[in-house]
Amino acid sequence: MLREHLEMSRQFSWVDLIVVGLGGAVVGSVVTALISKSRRSADAGVPLLQPAGAVGLIPEQTIAKIDAHGIFHETMPSPASPNLRARSRMLQKPTVATLRPMRRFNTLAELLRTCPSADEMARIRNDFNIYFDDRTPLAWTCTEGGNESSAMLTVYNVFRYLYSLEFDAPMPPIGVTNLYNWLKSLNLNWYFRWPTPDDSYNHAAGQDVVINSDSMADPWTRSAWLPESGAGLWAFAQILLHEARHTDPGGAKGHVYCAAAEQAAEGTLAHDISLSYGGAYAVGYWYWKWISNHLPNVVDPSRSPLASPAKFLPDEAMSAANGYADFMRSVNGAFCDELHLTPTIRPVAVKRAFVPTAPLVHAIK
Repeated sequence: MLREHLEMSRQFSWVDLIVVGLGGAVVGSVVTALISKSRRSADAGVPLLQPAGAVGLIPEQTIAKIDAHGIFHETMPSPASPNLRARSRMLQKPTVATLRPMRRFNTLAELLRTCPSADEMARIRNDFNIYFDDRTPLAWTCTEGGNESSAMLTVYNVFRYLYSLEFDAPMPPIGVTNLYNWLKSLNLNWYFRWPTPDDSYNHAAGQDVVINSDSMADPWTRSAWLPESGAGLWAFAQILLHEARHTDPGGAKGHVYCAAAEQAAEGTLAHDISLSYGGAYAVGYWYWKWISNHLPNVVDPSRSPLASPAKFLPDEAMSAANGYADFMRSVNGAFCDELHLTPTIRPVAVKRAFVPTAPLVHAIK
C-alpha cells in the first residue's frame, strides 16, 4: 500500500502536489505559478556564456550516519552530468560596477502583476549561476498585468518572490528569515533543463541543482495562488529549497528508504529519517509552516493609513500551506519516524522532491 500511495512515477512532474486544508480534506492536484508595460524583455537576447568547464560526474555515495534512531545509511544523488554541462549555457553576469537593490513587494499578487526590471534581472544574474540547456526555449516576453509565461520568466520571478518573502523569525533548520539570501550564500550552479529518459528527475549534489524545465512555461506560471487547485509560485520555490538542501554548502542532506518501502522500485521512493534530522523534506516542512505562521502583515504606503494591512499571501493560502506541512508528517508523509518505520540500509538515489501522487487523495478523505 505504501508504494501505491507514495511512488513518484515519471508521469508526474514537479508540479503534482496534494493540498490539505486546515478545515478538513481540501485536496487537489497542484501546479505551480509565476510571472511578470508592454515590451520585449531587455534580457531576451542576452548573450549566453560557455560554462567554465565540464567537471566529472561524482558518483552516488552512501554515507553511514548516526542519530537518535541509530545507524542509518543516507544516499546522495549525483550533481549535473558532464553531458548536461556540455549542453548548458550560463546567463551572462552583469558588467555594471554597481547594482541597485531589488524591490520588495508587499504581496505576491502585486509582484506577479509586474515584470522583472532591468535592475532586478541584473541582480539575479549576479547573485546566482543560472544555466539553461539547449532544449529549453529561452525567448520570452512580459506585459504588466499580462499572462505570458516562459521558463526564463519563471526563473526571474521565483527569485523575486524569495527576495520579497521575509519571515518574522528564523526558519528551521537553516536559521534564516530570507530564503533568497540563503540560496545566494550557497553559490550553487542552477541547471534548468528539459528532462531526458535517462535524467528525468529534479536532483542536486555537490554544487549543482538540476531542475526540470518542461513545465516552467505552462500558463499557470503567471498565477500567485489558485484556490481551486492550490497552484502557485510558492510551490515551485519549495522545490528549489528542497534540492538546495542536498548540495554540499546546503547541508549535504540525502534521503533514505524506510523499511516498509523495500518493495518500491529503485530510485522512485525515498524519505528523510526524521524531521529533526533537518534534511530536504524538513526544509519543505518548515517552509510551509513558516508561510502559514510567520509572514507579518505589511502596509502599502501608497494606501490610506487607515487601510487594513495587506498580507503577502491570502489567509486561504496560508491555511493550505499549514495543510501541506501537516500532510508531510502524516502516516503517508515524508519522514520515517512519523511512519513508525526504521530506515533501511538500502540506499536510494532520490532525484525529485516529495510529490505524493493521486492515490493519496483516497488516503486522506
